[in-house]
Order: sequence, then C-alpha cells, then structure tokens
Amino acid sequence: MNELRPARFKDFVGNKDLLSRLKISIKAARSRKEPLKHVLLDGGAGLGKTSLAECIANELRLPIFITIGSVLETIPDVIQFVLQAKGPSVLFIDETHAISPVVEEYLYPVLEDFKLEVNTNVSSTHIDIPFVTFIGATTNSGSLSQPFRDRFPIRGHLDLYSEKDLTILVQQNANLLNVVLEAGTAQFIAGVSKGTPRIANSRLYWIRDFAHSKGKDRITLELVLDAMKKAGIDCLGLDDRDLKVLKTMQQKYGNKAVGLTSLANILGISTTTLNDEIEPFLIQANLLVRTPKGRQLSDKGLNYAC
Repeated sequence: MNELRPARFKDFVGNKDLLSRLKISIKAARSRKEPLKHVLLDGGAGLGKTSLAECIANELRLPIFITIGSVLETIPDVIQFVLQAKGPSVLFIDETHAISPVVEEYLYPVLEDFKLEVNTNVSSTHIDIPFVTFIGATTNSGSLSQPFRDRFPIRGHLDLYSEKDLTILVQQNANLLNVVLEAGTAQFIAGVSKGTPRIANSRLYWIRDFAHSKGKDRITLELVLDAMKKAGIDCLGLDDRDLKVLKTMQQKYGNKAVGLTSLANILGISTTTLNDEIEPFLIQANLLVRTPKGRQLSDKGLNYAC
C-alpha cells in the first residue's frame, strides 16, 4: 500500500495535535541547525506510525533507514544498522519493544552522545556517528524500560481514527486510486474500518477489485454492501476473526473473565495478535472489557448481533 502512504505532513490525515507538536519541534531544530530530538511513537497496529516516521524524515529533508526491533538481536546488528547513516539521517526502528535488554542498554550512548562502542579481542573504542534522529515505533510502550523511554524526548500516541477523519482518508485515497465513490460511500467504508487507516485501505482495495469484477466503474453503496458481505465483514466492520473471538467467549465463558494466554490458545492465535490487533477495536466498540481477572464480554458483547 506504499502508493497510498503520505509523504508529507500536509497529506497525513488525523492526529492533528501530534502533527502540530512535531511541526514546531522540526521548525525549531532546523532553525538551530540541530538534529531533531529522538521520537517515540506508540499506538495500535495500522494507525500510521511508519507513515508518520517517513513524513518526519521528508520534512527534515533527510534519508531514512528502517529496521525492525526483532532484527536487532546482537550488538553487531545494531552497529551495521547505525553505520548505514553516512551523514545526518533518520533511523527508524519499528516494533521497538522487540529489542532485547542488552541491545537496549547498548543504544544508550548512541542515543545520548552519538557514539558507537566497538569491542575487539584486545581493545574497546568509540566511533563517532553523524547526528541522527532515532524514531521508535511500538504497540507496547509499557514494555520498554524507563531509562530507554527517557532517551526519546519527543513522544506521541496515535489513537484510533474518528469516522470523520477516516472518511477524509478514504476519499483522499480513492482519488489517488482513481476510484469514483458515490455520495455516502466513503463514510460507510470508514464506518466499517475499525478506526484504522490500514484496514480502511484494505477495504478500499477490495471494493475496487470487487467493482472491477462486476464491470462497474462507479462505487455505489449497494456495491459496497455486496462487497462487504462477500468478504464476511458485518455492519460494524467485524470480520470472521473478530466474530470468532466473540462467539468463543460467549460459548465457553459467558459473562466470566478469561486470561489472555488461555483465550489465545483456544483461538489458535498469538497473544500479540489478540492483544494488539483484535482487542483494541472490540474494546472501543464496547463489546469486550479488560478486567483484573482477564478479558470479559460486555452486555453488548454477550448479545452482539449486527
């Protein structure tokens, strides 16, 4: 979906307060001819953390180098990643929570002093690196140690999108794809996208393909309804995976709570998928609640029927 990824802040929909703060910080850093302070972005999957990181790099007019926290398993992995920056750059680490404690601690002087410590069998030396801005992105900032979080002075949280913002995004991306949406369809697509840009884009791609298969060049509300039905998506935007969670909890636990690991095992999915991708919208839609004893269906969740 890179063709729909915004390149600059002016193209980025939603999270206006965060964008406003970033604009101020970037303007100040550029006026002082200093690197932008390190940035930590947190929020659910698909909310635009990677897109925002790329926008920041473009606003700074700097190259961006991207990796994933789980790839930085050893100190040599970190050194190889950081040394890609031959000059002022943005270094983006997605899934920052997956960095090991050893690597996390090794990054302290890199983040603070722009120095890499390189050890050999006989000596240890420090390599100065260019002034860089690290951007970390995580769905679970609470798993990062406090000392590590403290080294990211600029922090931002990305929330689930409002239907209004998501409608703007759907219409904007439909224009980029040369998809003609009739009145009301952009808002409907936004309403079945769980407040998540990535899902909205997926819905839009599917609807475009469905329309082409029917020989249609205009997207009507009736066509969107047919496309959603064909994909197994209900009027709230829940798909088969979401409905499986609700039905399993209804049948096995009723109104009783169940632990995350137990529920994930029964469903045959990872705890990360359940916690980061499925639960946030079910909670926002008041179908599911988290309690001290575990996950529990709300009254609405117990009686859910679209």
